[in-house]
Amino acid sequence: EIAPTAAEAANLYLDSAMDSEARSRANVEVGDFFSMDAPGSFQLGYDCTFLCAIPPASRQAWASKWAELLAEGGELVTLIFPVKSSSESGADPADTPLEGPGGGPPYAMSPKLVKVLLESAGFEQHSLEQVPSALE
Repeated sequence: EIAPTAAEAANLYLDSAMDSEARSRANVEVGDFFSMDAPGSFQLGYDCTFLCAIPPASRQAWASKWAELLAEGGELVTLIFPVKSSSESGADPADTPLEGPGGGPPYAMSPKLVKVLLESAGFEQHSLEQVPSALE
């Protein structure tokens, strides 16, 4: 997280939501994701709408960094937004050149885009679920 107040709030939430054993293994830290030097340090990564906020030219670096940070057998959970389907705009964001059109952040996302990025970094998709419309 880049915002100290957000990291503090997240850690306070974790304090109240987790038992002490689980809490000892979970922490939200302030820092720059791309300069983090902790290869293979994480069993679980949670990427919540981060990809949509970075310039398209940094997308491959995002996928590569996650591959570096996760331990062998680790898992990455991503929540992508805003999701654009090819039927809405005529083209899937995965088919747009990396230097592609402006309009962000947030930049348009699609399941195909995330899959292409992560598979090229060695990830394998295990599940893809849409947020129920009642929660949107």
